[in-house]
Amino acid sequence: EVKPIIDANCVTSGCHSAGSSNNDYTTYDGLKAVALSGALETRVVVNKTMPPTSPLSLDDRKKIKCWIRSGAPNN
Repeated sequence: EVKPIIDANCVTSGCHSAGSSNNDYTTYDGLKAVALSGALETRVVVNKTMPPTSPLSLDDRKKIKCWIRSGAPNN
């Protein structure tokens, strides 16, 4: 459930795409590292500063938070 949210809102040219200096979310390992560091939850769920165009829906933020709190499993 999380991958489509990330792909649609974060993995864009100049943001979190392959080779990006802003972290590469195109791979599970790239996204998991940011998720487990706490940065993803802080920026997306708590502060709602990502994506910069507008906050994700409440439902999408809840899915991401649940995924992170579950240890960011690769499933």
